[in-house]
Amino acid sequence: MSGLFHRVAPGRRSNTFRTSKPSIIFTKAQFDYYADNFYYKLFSAWDSLGHLLNIMYELGIERASFDKAVKALAPIRPTLHANLKAIMDSDEFSTMRDIRHNVTHNFLPGHVGSPIRRVSPNEWTFGVGSYTPAAVVKDNVIASLGLFAKTLDVIRAQSLLEA
Repeated sequence: MSGLFHRVAPGRRSNTFRTSKPSIIFTKAQFDYYADNFYYKLFSAWDSLGHLLNIMYELGIERASFDKAVKALAPIRPTLHANLKAIMDSDEFSTMRDIRHNVTHNFLPGHVGSPIRRVSPNEWTFGVGSYTPAAVVKDNVIASLGLFAKTLDVIRAQSLLEA
């Protein structure tokens, strides 16, 4: 079994190499699989918190999500809203959202993205696609778990204040 890996970071030269080591191919396949599933499951968990907030504060959201619940909290629980919004506005959350969006709708981390970009209605560019190194994904996974724990702490602290 052999595989071709093509890695290009924006602004850098192409770095293509072949390997016939099954362990490298297997490790990469596992990383792709688990990165995909991690972000899928984590966003599902975050949306479950949105459902919880919807029920706890009787927000009346038809199809609750974390994002919708946080927005709906603004007029009725401004402190909770501000604390949760600060988490959502963090760089780590933004990176997590971008990685999850790309995993779901475009390409897996560690794969070179589309080299085609539409820069205006009549103009396209062709070049090197984006690339997210495994280390960036790993660091974001760790940061994301911390953000999720912080989110739980914020919700718990608010519920204790109201008890």
